[in-house]
Amino acid sequence: TVIVETLSSNETVSFLVGQGQVIPGMEKICVGMKVGETWSGVIGPNDGFGIRDPSKTFDASFCSFEPDVLSSIQLGSVVVVNGRNSPGRVVSIDKENRWLTIDENHEYAGKDLRFWLELVHIDSSSSAWSGVTVEPVKPGDGRTYAAVGDLVRIHYVAQLASNGKILDSTLGKEALRFKVGSRQVIRGLDDAISNLSVGERAKLYIPSEFGYGQNPLNSMIPPDSNLIFEVELLEVLKE
Repeated sequence: TVIVETLSSNETVSFLVGQGQVIPGMEKICVGMKVGETWSGVIGPNDGFGIRDPSKTFDASFCSFEPDVLSSIQLGSVVVVNGRNSPGRVVSIDKENRWLTIDENHEYAGKDLRFWLELVHIDSSSSAWSGVTVEPVKPGDGRTYAAVGDLVRIHYVAQLASNGKILDSTLGKEALRFKVGSRQVIRGLDDAISNLSVGERAKLYIPSEFGYGQNPLNSMIPPDSNLIFEVELLEVLKE
């Protein structure tokens, strides 16, 4: 099964070394390579998506979720259960007993990954984090985009780019609403949301100057922290 490939689209994957934006094995391979060099081989679970942990698969009652959230949950939905910090996938729904089975392991945890990659460019300048990078995860309708002044509803998981620590999440809770361009949210999120169409999910790599800067209000966020937001655009209400 091909997880992802970029050759057919002639696009490339960009990442900042040391920020945890890709699996460890991919980063280790690229360090020391020269531009134009290729590598192929197998990356094991320890350097891939981790070892599968049985304790991260558990049952949760329907009562753990708000009614409007529960009505939208289906197999494969990503949710966060109160009292747990990690998002998980819904892998089973028992309507009779009103239980969900949730797996917080990555979908490819415990699996060997066969890789082929080519290093096409190295940017060694300090401007690598000079703007917000949008990495598509799931396509949207390709038609409905937000403009300045529109009200949007999104789900998101916010993490520190340095260590992956989850700062906040709306999964399993009420979606976040904000008016685009009003700076009701951090600049990086406000600026990037117009790149997504309804239904689209993407990772936003947000440098500190587009996030909380040198003086974050939240004590969980160190000064000058780069952030990763995984965002799903649920709805756009046009002005």
